Parts: sequence; structure tokens; C-alpha cells
Amino acid sequence: PYMDREVFVAIQKAIKSPETQRRPVVAFQPATGGCGSSTIALNVASALANQFNRKVLLVDADLRSSSLPFWFNHDAEPTIVQALEACDNLSEKLWKEMIWTDRGMDLLLTGRRRSGATPAFSSWDFLRMLSFATRRYDSVIVDLPEVVDDVFGVIRERADFKFIVCNPDRISATMARRRIDEMEAGGAEVDEVT
Repeated sequence: PYMDREVFVAIQKAIKSPETQRRPVVAFQPATGGCGSSTIALNVASALANQFNRKVLLVDADLRSSSLPFWFNHDAEPTIVQALEACDNLSEKLWKEMIWTDRGMDLLLTGRRRSGATPAFSSWDFLRMLSFATRRYDSVIVDLPEVVDDVFGVIRERADFKFIVCNPDRISATMARRRIDEMEAGGAEVDEVT
């Protein structure tokens, strides 16, 4: 368990670590819905951008039930869906049309309107988009959905630092342990998961 300040210190330490060969991707995954991972991802991205003067991209990877577009009171168009659809043809010009800036950071969000069916993307789509983004930012913060399938797994695997966010109750802590076990089974190093 980490307190607010300890989270920021741990992330700053990890980002400044000499072992970090590339620009870091930091992923936040909730143990259960409603435990605050989106809030933490937003606050970490904002702190890195505004307090530490880093060029930051906040990626909303929760295509089903994200709250981030509501917090920004913005129905993002284009959304991460359009960025994933264009992942084979991303260019600087197209990227600038895909993202928007608020609170000192760039954002790639889902839309507030849900179409019902979640669009189908491959893990390669996410990997191509993420690779394009990491070349342009000091840090990429990814807010993952509660359930991470194979497609989202590539983001979690690619992330340099992974945080499981849970509430201080037995069910949430148990689910956090399950999420960590899933990551370890997928090949994540134990010291990369907090």
C-alpha cells in the first residue's frame, strides 16, 4: 500500500532510474471498479507535467466505462478509437489532430458516448500507437480498464512501471493480488508491479 506522496516519489524515482532505457510508460489498473485508478493516473500525469515539467501523454485505455472524458467535460473527437484505427498511418500531423491538451498535458481519451459494442483492435494496434507516442513524450501514463484481456495486455506488458490500485477492503485487496498474479503469469517482473 502507498499513500499519495509515496506514489509520486516512487514514480519519480522509477522515471529517473538509470536502468530506464526508454521514455517510461506507467500503467494504472484498478483491482475493482471504482477504486480510484483513473483519479491516480490523472493526478500523476498532471503532477509530472506541471510540477516536474515533463511532456506527458495521458492515455485512456478503458473503452467501456471510462470516467476521464467526464472529468474534463469533453467529448473527445477524435478518440483513442480513431487513433487505433489510424495506427498504421500515424504521422506528426495526424497525431496533432488526435490529441488535445488540457492541464499542461496531452490527452488521448475515449468518448463519452458509448456505441454499445466495443471496437475490436489487435494488440499490435495498441503497440504501434504506444510506440508512436513514446517517441514524443517524456512519460506516457495509461489508465487501464478493470479487466485486461490480451489486447490490453500488450500495454500492461510494455509498461515500464505497473501499479494496481485498490481500496483498503478485503475484496479489493484480494482482487489486487489476482491482478498481480495475472501480470506475473504474463511474464511481468515482480519488482515492476506495485
